[in-house]
Amino acid sequence: MNARYSPASTFQRMVHDYTSTDMKFRVLRFVLIVALLVGASLSLVLGIQSLASPYVYLKDFIQEYLLAKALLWRINPYLPIPELAEKLIETLSVPVFPHPTPHPPSVAFFFVPLALLDYETAARVWLVVEVVCIVIAAALLVRYLFSGWRLSRNLIMVGIMLIFPSFRESLMLGQLMTLALVLLLLAYLSLRRGLDMMVGLSIGGLLSIKLMGWPIVLYFALRGRWRVVLTAIGLFASLNLSASLFWGFDQVVDYFLSVGPLVSNLYKSYSLNFSTWAIGWRWFVGTGTGMQVFEGLAAPPLVYLPGLAQSLAVAFPLVCLLIGMKLALVMDDHERAFVFLACMSIIINPVSWGHYLVLLCLPAAFVFKRLAAAHYPTGQTLFALGIVLLHLVSPGQWCDIAMFVSGVQRLGTEVSFFAAQLTLIPLLLVMAWMYVVRRIQDITGRK
Repeated sequence: MNARYSPASTFQRMVHDYTSTDMKFRVLRFVLIVALLVGASLSLVLGIQSLASPYVYLKDFIQEYLLAKALLWRINPYLPIPELAEKLIETLSVPVFPHPTPHPPSVAFFFVPLALLDYETAARVWLVVEVVCIVIAAALLVRYLFSGWRLSRNLIMVGIMLIFPSFRESLMLGQLMTLALVLLLLAYLSLRRGLDMMVGLSIGGLLSIKLMGWPIVLYFALRGRWRVVLTAIGLFASLNLSASLFWGFDQVVDYFLSVGPLVSNLYKSYSLNFSTWAIGWRWFVGTGTGMQVFEGLAAPPLVYLPGLAQSLAVAFPLVCLLIGMKLALVMDDHERAFVFLACMSIIINPVSWGHYLVLLCLPAAFVFKRLAAAHYPTGQTLFALGIVLLHLVSPGQWCDIAMFVSGVQRLGTEVSFFAAQLTLIPLLLVMAWMYVVRRIQDITGRK
């Protein structure tokens, strides 16, 4: 292969060479930019279309809105969503989540300003906030990758982010993950500058909105970085204790002991849940729980052993945590360990959805910054690019592929056990990023 046009060298020129007169290279760049514009525009259009009534009431955003509204009205926030909506909005004409919101009481404080608006207006404002979060995240990534900021690079980064299904899904559902990404990036960049309190505040915010990032807090506790730990736990605890002033302490405790586990149990083997907690249930009970909430993929177990499934539901994430923490503690620097554990945070909780993959922007940036410092070694570069390209297939599309492989034409019809394992590919991709983050050479050439 001509070294000048090898995949790694072409990628390097695409990112760093803005003055090339090579016609083939310029045409390739033009085609890719047009593709970015089309993909990004599609994501924005779908996000805007999701605001039309009655579809706007099907957005996940209704959970946060009602939680904040319940805070203002001081009523039980963990009634089933239809019942809470009837009290605070109106009787809904479309079916929504039949269960309580799975999000912690602390989330309510982030949405109180939007709860002062009517629901449809609040949903529109939140979509704007999500787009702003994407722009901020893109600016942070560009500054990290190129040690500076340039408008053209920032726009390209926004386009790159929006072509991925995880961002498109987040906008369509009105999810929290774009805000979570900003908090994660702020924590990492603050760590690079030695700002422990800012790291703690950012991770505390992430814990407060999504109960994610706690393995990072555990890591810093084991490392004795107590300012990070106490700040993160302090913010999380203070927000939830403040919520008890409105709802009562018993109501807040009930969320952590009853409501959260109840909702997680509904999705323990749902086809779009790729958490490590779901593996045992899928393998030894079958894929399909959660279909009373959403239509999904159904598949038989390899062997029906519910007792083993229940044990593995705890064993798999526990082993993942223990091995992951051990690997993080022997890494050469806090930055690498932080990124490694950020990946693990996606798959260690009972439920992992496709929009959680938004957070993988951080490990991708970490890896490609080090590839750039090493002048893009071919093998590592192609492996990383391969992972990125596989993320263009959404978890829902892996379900479609599983149906195609089994000759099934509609959801609810049972597919084979082995075909259903295709829906766990997002889990393997997260683990692939963990592997690359651990193995990639840093700027000094050390592993």
